[in-house]
Amino acid sequence: MTKSELYNFFNQKISKTAIVNEGDEFQLIGKFCKVSVDEGVIDLWLCNPRDLAKGLGARRLNSIVAGIKGTVERPFTVLNGEAYTKTRDKDLILTNGRLLGLRLKRQLSAEALVVAKERLSRARMQNRKSA
Repeated sequence: MTKSELYNFFNQKISKTAIVNEGDEFQLIGKFCKVSVDEGVIDLWLCNPRDLAKGLGARRLNSIVAGIKGTVERPFTVLNGEAYTKTRDKDLILTNGRLLGLRLKRQLSAEALVVAKERLSRARMQNRKSA
C-alpha cells in the first residue's frame, strides 16, 4: 500500500506524519504500536517502535490490551513485551488511536471554526476594499 492509499483507507482521519515507510511497506507508527494493512486485513502490533528489543512494560501492555479487548474479534497474542492481533475493523484503530499513541488528524472545535470563518470573511472584505 502506498502512503496515500493507507491515508485514504483510514478515511483521512489519521495524521500523515504517522505513516512511515518501514522496509518495503508503509505502516502507521504510534507511540505504542505499529499498524500495517494488507488487502483489507489490519495487523496491529503493540510494541515499542523506538526500541523493539526493549518492548513495552507488562503494566502498560496489559492496560492497552484490556482497553482494546472488548472491541477485537480475535484475542491478542501476548508475548514478552509485545502483543499482536489481526482485524478488518478500521474503526478499532480510529477509536483507540489515543490509547495506541497514534497521531490522529487534528480537528477544530466548533468555537475555533467560528473564529476562523470570521477571520476569513474579514480578510476577504479587506481584499475587496483594497482592490
